[in-house]
Amino acid sequence: VRFLFNQYLVEDGERRILIDAGAAGSIGQTGQLPQALATLGLKPDDIDAVIVTHMHQDHMGGLILGGKNNYPGAELYIDRRDVSHWTDPAKRNGAPDFLQTSFKMADEVVRLYPRLQAIDGEREITRGVSIVDLTGHTPGHIGVRIEDGGKSLIMVSDMIFPVVHPGATDVFFLFEQDRAAAKAMRDRFFPLAASEGALIAATHMPFPGLGRVVADRGQMRWDVADWALQD
Repeated sequence: VRFLFNQYLVEDGERRILIDAGAAGSIGQTGQLPQALATLGLKPDDIDAVIVTHMHQDHMGGLILGGKNNYPGAELYIDRRDVSHWTDPAKRNGAPDFLQTSFKMADEVVRLYPRLQAIDGEREITRGVSIVDLTGHTPGHIGVRIEDGGKSLIMVSDMIFPVVHPGATDVFFLFEQDRAAAKAMRDRFFPLAASEGALIAATHMPFPGLGRVVADRGQMRWDVADWALQD
């Protein structure tokens, strides 16, 4: 299974909001986000806000560069439950080795981002951009709903993984921290997403991670969305 790492940029004419900051080379062949932004004529200083869907290293690694804040002008939005979990020394001491990098990064992010907002529950960040509670994968795993012109896109982060989802909600990934909660959230969310017909963006689905959850003869399946590069 090819495992990708998608990040998303929202521009509303007033603010530029980055959804996740990627792994920045800490996992596999990652770290292309700065170049992708540069092709749009953007520098890290041009980003007004970053929404971190959860504090795993592949979603926040790009927040730090050379021990410094990589997005100095940005507000940072992270669910309070994730901030509490990933900065708790007791949780870190009891965690497996493969999560230690995430704990280390979390401490650095909190220290280096004075404009971090630890958010509680679902809320609107700016007009048309709202936080969606999708807890389970981590204690404070969130998604982002974007609404414009009567259409919706929901960035669900790690709620959907390639091949197995949305069909098998009882299949989990190694990093899933509360499997019962993750399954319960998928069991609730997938039928609602299918009913709404909203466009879904998912971090680890094949580039650019866009599709829809479709109900097909009693089963949920992933329908890849048509897309094209736009000037």
